[in-house]
Amino acid sequence: MAKNDLFKKDWLDIVFAGRNKQYGAYKLRLESPRTTLLALGSGLCLFAFVFVAPTAISSFFEEENEFAGGVIDYVEPFDKTVELVDVVMPKEEVKPIVEEPKTEEASAPASSMDVERFTILEVASADEITEEPAKQENLVDVLIGIETIEGNAAGSILITETPGKTENGTGTTIGTDEREGGNEIVHFTTERAEPLGGMANFSQMFISKFRAIHVPDHTRKVQVILSFVVEKDGSITDIKVLRDPGYGTGTEAIRVLKSMPKWKPARQDNKTVRSQFTLPITIQVQ
Repeated sequence: MAKNDLFKKDWLDIVFAGRNKQYGAYKLRLESPRTTLLALGSGLCLFAFVFVAPTAISSFFEEENEFAGGVIDYVEPFDKTVELVDVVMPKEEVKPIVEEPKTEEASAPASSMDVERFTILEVASADEITEEPAKQENLVDVLIGIETIEGNAAGSILITETPGKTENGTGTTIGTDEREGGNEIVHFTTERAEPLGGMANFSQMFISKFRAIHVPDHTRKVQVILSFVVEKDGSITDIKVLRDPGYGTGTEAIRVLKSMPKWKPARQDNKTVRSQFTLPITIQVQ
């Protein structure tokens, strides 16, 4: 008998010659080579999964642990520029900063004539004399006043009262006659007007009453300047805006100033008088 491969179909036909090939044993032997190869491949894959996979997984976690422990062999340099686009910063509540009110002082008119100080003569001993009176020859072609002032060639002629007794009492007046205790505004006072409770309390109350205003995003600081008169009863009148940057700051500043309590009025020679102030208010946006 010729040699036949046990795994080939020829040997299988000899064994099952004249027999029922529909029987299960024939089919099992016919598919045996393919089943054997499939089983071998599955076994190899299972072996690889069981023994090779744990090694690969442990190696992967060891690389992560190196980064976690701070050991980095090489880091690619980062040379790109990071830009912030459309970053909107929150805007804090706008609050004003109230500065110290300034008394408006009137400048004295310039005179083209010299003014010689007049010394009131009183009876005293020689040791008590501290100032020599003006000589008679020095009083020619000059004006007499409470202090010595050199004339200004560019000024105007200054008319004055003669020192001594006047209708309103003893004194010397230079320039415009502002009678004390009247309705005129006195620019130079012995006691200046001030808020009741002090300027610090006035500023704090002003800030608390000032409503927030809406200003453009690029604006960081605005300033409004007010002018007002403190009456003899301490009330605030004749409020004017000298500088208004807009955005409703001038209107709001006037509203707050009108709602403020009365001031302690100014006094001149023990008489209450009217006085005028300027109030700078700075509003900062942070």
